[in-house]
Amino acid sequence: MKKTKCGKCSCAVQWGLIGGTTLATIHVIWSLAIAATQQGAQNFINWIYDLHRITMPVTIKQFDLMSAVLLTAVTFAFGFALGWLISKIATHVQKNCA
Repeated sequence: MKKTKCGKCSCAVQWGLIGGTTLATIHVIWSLAIAATQQGAQNFINWIYDLHRITMPVTIKQFDLMSAVLLTAVTFAFGFALGWLISKIATHVQKNCA
């Protein structure tokens, strides 16, 4: 059976990029929300916890650029690994079921 390609790079790499970009984008938006309005981010977290019926004291810290960059990089790497792994598992399952 031929190796599956989704374009110029393998499907696993493309799914890794999708996963990494998705998680990194969510965390960039979160970092921008904290940078724009720390109290607004605090209110949002309080609201989310309330929707889940959770009471937990959480305080949003002041924005720090290096922390935001590190958070984005780590979540991109995690999302890439997760997307890559899911693609490999799906390919393996499809190959064995066909």
